[in-house]
Amino acid sequence: MASLLKETLFPDDRGEQLEVMGRHTLMRNSGTLNDKQLEEVLSTATVEGWSDFGGFAVGFGVDDAGQDCVWVRNGLREGLHVAFASPVKR
Repeated sequence: MASLLKETLFPDDRGEQLEVMGRHTLMRNSGTLNDKQLEEVLSTATVEGWSDFGGFAVGFGVDDAGQDCVWVRNGLREGLHVAFASPVKR
C-alpha cells in the first residue's frame, strides 16, 4: 500500500514515511483528528489527565476500546490533533 501511495499520490518520500510508520506499533495506531473528531473521541474515552505545554496539551487515558491512549491537542483553532493508541489493553 505504501508503495502504491508513493507512486500515485505522493511524488516525494511520503510513501517511505508511511511505510516506516506502519512498522512502528504506536505510529501504526496513530491518527490525526479535527476539532469535532477529537471531542467525539474524548467523549467516549476515560481521560486520566492533561499536561499543558502552551501551544499544545497532552492528554492520557484509555480510549473506548480499552487501550492506553495519548492525545495531543493542538492549541490552534481548527488545528489537527493527534491520537496514539497502544494495542495492548489494560
